[in-house]
Amino acid sequence: MRLATALIAGTTWILSALIPAGAHAADTDHATSESANHMTPLYTVHFGFAEDAVRDEDRRGLRRLADRIATEAGADTPLVVTGYTDDIGPQAYNDALALRRAEAVRAVLSEAGLSADAIETVGRGKKDYVASNETAEGRAMNRRAEVRLRRQDRADAGKGDAMVRIGRYSVVVPAPTQAQANPLAAVRRIRLDARTVGEAFDALLRGTGWRRAGATATDPAALALFRMPLPSVHREMGPMRLDRALGVLCGPAFELVLDPVHRLASCDLRRRYADFRGEAS
Repeated sequence: MRLATALIAGTTWILSALIPAGAHAADTDHATSESANHMTPLYTVHFGFAEDAVRDEDRRGLRRLADRIATEAGADTPLVVTGYTDDIGPQAYNDALALRRAEAVRAVLSEAGLSADAIETVGRGKKDYVASNETAEGRAMNRRAEVRLRRQDRADAGKGDAMVRIGRYSVVVPAPTQAQANPLAAVRRIRLDARTVGEAFDALLRGTGWRRAGATATDPAALALFRMPLPSVHREMGPMRLDRALGVLCGPAFELVLDPVHRLASCDLRRRYADFRGEAS
C-alpha cells in the first residue's frame, strides 16, 4: 500500500491508495509513456474476466475514499475514473467494457456522496498495461479502473482555478474549498444527539457561523415544527451537504430559507400547505 499525497486548497491531504505492487504504470516496463505521466491513482479497482461489477471489498474501499474526499476537499472535487482491460477480445468490445468499468466505479463514488457531475469516466480498453498479458496474473492486474484527481484543462479555466501539479504525487488548487467558500456546503456524516427538530437544526449550524432565525422572524408553523420530536431516521444522515441536511429537517411541507447577509437559517411553510397552518400548536 502506498500513500498518495494531494495538497488541496493549501491543506495536506493524505489518502491511502490501495495499489497492488506493480499496479502503477510508472513502476512497470509494460506501461505507455502516457500512463507514466499520470499521478499515482487514489484507488485501483480490479475486475474479473469480462466483468464490470465492483466487488464488495472494493465498494467498501471506495466508500472510505469518497468519505475522505468529501470531508477534506468537498463532494465536487474533480476526479477521473479510467477503465482498462486485458488483451483478450476485440478492440471495440474492450473499449466498451473499459468504459462500463469506469462508470461502475463512478456510480459507487456517487452513491457514497460525491458529485457524479464532477467525476469524468474514460475507457482506455486494451491500452496502458501495467503487467504482462502472457500470464493469468498479469491479465488480472490489467483488468482495472483507476481513480485519480482530475486537473482542469483550459476549457475549464473560466469555471475556477486549475489544479497545479507540485512534484510527482501532489497537486495544489489555488482557491478555497467549496466548504470554505460556503460553510453550509460542507459534506459530513451527520450524527445528531438531539430531542427536537430545533435542537438538531441548531446542532447542524454549530461551527458554521450561521444561526437559526429568532422567533419574531420565523414562520409560526416553523416554530411549531422546531418543537416537534426529532424523527429517529434523522439522527444519522449522510454523507451529505449541511444545507441539504437542514432541508431534510424542514421536511416536505417546508422550504429551507437562508439569509446570507445575516447568516440566518429557518424553515417556511410552503404555500400549498397554508390550509394546515391553523392546526400548528
